[in-house]
Amino acid sequence: MKRKVKVILTSAIFTFCTAIGGCKAVESKLEPVYEALLQEDSVQEEKSVQASENQEMSTKEDLSEKESASVEDKEKETVGFTAVPAGTVTVEEANSSAGPIRLARDKKILLTGDSRTVCLYCSQIYDEAEYPKHVFYNIDEATFTGYTNESIVVAKGGEGCSWMRAVGIPNAVSHLEEADALVIWFGVNDLHVASDYINYVNGLVQQYDIPIYYMTIGPCNGHWEQKNSEVLAFNSALTQMLDPKVTVIDAYSYIKNGLDSGVFATMDGLHYDYYTSKAIYEFMVEQVTNP
Repeated sequence: MKRKVKVILTSAIFTFCTAIGGCKAVESKLEPVYEALLQEDSVQEEKSVQASENQEMSTKEDLSEKESASVEDKEKETVGFTAVPAGTVTVEEANSSAGPIRLARDKKILLTGDSRTVCLYCSQIYDEAEYPKHVFYNIDEATFTGYTNESIVVAKGGEGCSWMRAVGIPNAVSHLEEADALVIWFGVNDLHVASDYINYVNGLVQQYDIPIYYMTIGPCNGHWEQKNSEVLAFNSALTQMLDPKVTVIDAYSYIKNGLDSGVFATMDGLHYDYYTSKAIYEFMVEQVTNP
């Protein structure tokens, strides 16, 4: 401000002296001062413009960094998962080496069980031709865990209550934050320990704040048909003795009706074929999502 006043006064004196044609001595002394001040003013103006441009660039960079950090924070919210629009994910992508792809804003069903559950998983991953080649192998030898569009499946062939308690349920509940339901389908390999299953599952109700479902054991046919009396006894015990907070899904009746009508079939009397397993899986999802 002081510099501007100085420039104006100097300019006024210089102009006045020039106008009256006198004060040559004053003019000669003021002229270089006036020129110097004008040059200084020009330099200061250039510096001011440069400072303003630098400030604008700095502000843009700060905003860009904040936007980038915001994107990174959002990505960290789903570490290990890629959010995609619902309906666009495929089972192949869901089981790629990059890890499971989670449906945007969707929660999954935790499904744990024995070889029949492996069959349900395979019906979602493979086509009819490939299905028989995989159903007698475990999902993953390290974690026994696989992913479908709707579920996280933890299953191993030939296992029962002991494996369920030691591996199946612990692995399944490690994904609790990703799920809104737990479905259990064990029992066909150790039908004589229904009480062990019931006691354990009733305990889960007290431990975990998540809806728990137990699917009744489906019937057998062929040379495994003699197991059906035990299957019925097992299912009856589940229905009567499970905690009321555990929802029992009547898979037995659904599967029996299909077998009796010829719509469903088994491959060996114990394991269901591709279309049957696919239908049972869809039935399970429907019972959980739209009871």
